[in-house]
Amino acid sequence: MVGRAAAVGQCEPPDAQMFEQLAQTYLDDPTATASFDQIAPGLATCYRDAMVAFADTRLT
Repeated sequence: MVGRAAAVGQCEPPDAQMFEQLAQTYLDDPTATASFDQIAPGLATCYRDAMVAFADTRLT
């Protein structure tokens, strides 16, 4: 686990566009959408919206 943590620490943080594209996959991938929406209907959309808001206000 130490090696994996060290590798993650060497990665560049995502920019806003990359983070928003990742967020969109929660809706574009039917399996991901179903997994989130099984917990609560509309959760995938909520996650996407929250991630986009975060990207717009916190990432460059």
